[in-house]
Amino acid sequence: MASYSRARRRSQTLSRVLYAAVVIGAAAASVVPLLLLDDGWVGPVSERMKTLPLGAPNDDPQNAADWGGKTTVRPAEVADANAVEPADELEPIETEPDVSVRDVSSNRITRSPERVAPLQRLPSAVELPPPLPPKPVRYYLVVVEDALTLDAQGTPLKIAQVDGPSTFDTCQEGSPVQWSCDIRARTALRKLVGARAIECLALDEKVARTLEAASEANETAKLDEPADVTCTVGATDIASWLVSQGWAKPAEDAPDRLKVLSWIAQGQKRGLWQPPPPTTQ
Repeated sequence: MASYSRARRRSQTLSRVLYAAVVIGAAAASVVPLLLLDDGWVGPVSERMKTLPLGAPNDDPQNAADWGGKTTVRPAEVADANAVEPADELEPIETEPDVSVRDVSSNRITRSPERVAPLQRLPSAVELPPPLPPKPVRYYLVVVEDALTLDAQGTPLKIAQVDGPSTFDTCQEGSPVQWSCDIRARTALRKLVGARAIECLALDEKVARTLEAASEANETAKLDEPADVTCTVGATDIASWLVSQGWAKPAEDAPDRLKVLSWIAQGQKRGLWQPPPPTTQ
């Protein structure tokens, strides 16, 4: 058994030596040819690899200088670059900058063609829509001065298309007795409006836009006289309500609906058409 073990160890040692010799021989076979090559070919390649830039080259990949190489300049190009034209042969060019057209192009944008004629603005083929009509203006805390006149936060307004008693007017409809119909008409309108907001629209478009602009700016409209307006409180038209209750009469230019309401009020003896209050003897 002892002789068998010694023979086995001797065989394993010999196998390891042979394996090491094979590995060393393969490595030498791959390195020696490179060392035997001519230094005239290996040397320049190594030097060029050392000079290659780590970053990306410039925009022009054909420029050898960007890749660490050397550029060759022909003598003719050097002569052309160093040649200077005599100053007496140059003709001065006088140019005036055109300030009416601003050049916004750059080297990365295609330049516009040269302008050969003055620029003209062509008429638009698209028709602009008409301006929107003015909107009603909402007023809060309105003061009723009489049956037709309102003070809307400092802006005087007058109910249009109706005629009615104003301040200090008295009525005498078929009776020798005069009574203060103005106070009763004003009181009736004050009860209708109360503390609610009203919305008014001026009949004149210019005045309507003035009222709208003043409302948007939270200012008081500057008017020389009260503006003729149509107003609503809630869903009730104030002019129609005054006529239907007999506290106003339709104006000459009033629509037919107001005239019909006035006839009904007269037949039912409302407001101004009611009998005068009894007097004490």
